[in-house]
Amino acid sequence: MPRTAQHRHTFPPAGVLPLPEVPDGAWNHDLAHAGIARWVARTALLTRPDEVVWVDGSDEQWRDLVTRFTLEDDVVRLDPGARPGSLLVRSRARSTAPASGSTGAVTRTAVPAAGRAERRAVLQRVAEGMRGRTMYVVPFLLGSTDVPSTLGVHVTDSPASVATLRALTSVGADALDAIGPDARVVRTVHATLLATRDVHGRRTTGAPVSPSERTVLHDERGDTVWVLGSDDGAGVVDALRAHTERQAADLTLLRVHDAARASVVAVVGEVGRAVEGVTPAGRRVDVLAAGPVVLERGAHDDVVARPLTIGTVIPVRTLTRRSGVAADTVFVDTALTEDGDVWWPGADDVAGLHLIDHRGHYVLSGADPATAGATDALVAVRLHRADGADVRVDAFVVTDPAGAVNVDLLAASLGAAMPTSVTEWGGPAELGAALDVVHDEATGSAAMLDEEVAA
Repeated sequence: MPRTAQHRHTFPPAGVLPLPEVPDGAWNHDLAHAGIARWVARTALLTRPDEVVWVDGSDEQWRDLVTRFTLEDDVVRLDPGARPGSLLVRSRARSTAPASGSTGAVTRTAVPAAGRAERRAVLQRVAEGMRGRTMYVVPFLLGSTDVPSTLGVHVTDSPASVATLRALTSVGADALDAIGPDARVVRTVHATLLATRDVHGRRTTGAPVSPSERTVLHDERGDTVWVLGSDDGAGVVDALRAHTERQAADLTLLRVHDAARASVVAVVGEVGRAVEGVTPAGRRVDVLAAGPVVLERGAHDDVVARPLTIGTVIPVRTLTRRSGVAADTVFVDTALTEDGDVWWPGADDVAGLHLIDHRGHYVLSGADPATAGATDALVAVRLHRADGADVRVDAFVVTDPAGAVNVDLLAASLGAAMPTSVTEWGGPAELGAALDVVHDEATGSAAMLDEEVAA
């Protein structure tokens, strides 16, 4: 007997509690992978958001999402003339204590694997953890859009997480098209634990979790990375690293160039001013990639790098006034000027500026402007390279001597030898001097290689 509307309405039987309804929007997608679609629906049932929104990557939807972010969370749309497509996110648990340690890239630590007990604890923490909030589903891909290295789906209630992932990877329609019914897809759940309604629908305020208390676990059974706490977007970096650590090295690729020649240098360890710079010899330095990079042996016994991300996350304090971070950038917990632009120490002369701190309060006259932004403020920025382009590596620079052994092993496995400089990290000046040395060696070697290939 065919099932009718009347039969559906009489299910479940009397005396049995009804099954919870899947939150609005969970099935509104064009995903061909039925298993991932069911996983998204189950995650929505577990976390109980008010609404589910699928991110399609279009500019039109992004404008709508930014408007939604500014209404639902503490997000500020920056001056579209000066920084088109850029946002300022004010997280709820940032430090104003003096910064300590290095001034380089965001520290990345190993992501532990989740066992049965850890999985149970994670599920208990995230259960109903998105009540009163919106859950965003972000399909993404790493590597080339033509031949992706990794396909994934990222689920989160953090606007900063959505914006950061958009800055670092290709999101939306390209990923949806690539995720076929049998594709291998990695999964990420980032829950801020800032539910604004309890199980009875009453308004509540989630307790902020500081970045240092962020929990990141990798459930290898389902190839799922769980990021719990923190609404600043930095958890995206941890999740991507967990998904790629077996296939990629954590490197920074720098393009060093002058009027005559250019070289690409892979840096292992600290980088410092990671957006732009000039070496002591006056050579320009651009960042091509920072994060997971796949290294392979090239056709001419050289080393070819395939960056998996199109952007990076770095501390704001490493930026200079001239840093090229104008468009499609996500600032987290920096100060804001009255004309709608961000400000950080070294960005510009503070004289005559009226600043708003990272809590949204005006900075009083006579107060130290350097305290207006959080000392661990971040910026997610797209970098200077074409999406999916492979890059020939000409040299290595190791700023952490402990990493020199890894470079030697890597070079041996690739069967390639190239100029390598090992230097104790002391700041951008030391790195710049090392870049000049290996650039001179590499450009000489590259010229001879080009002659051999031509012959």
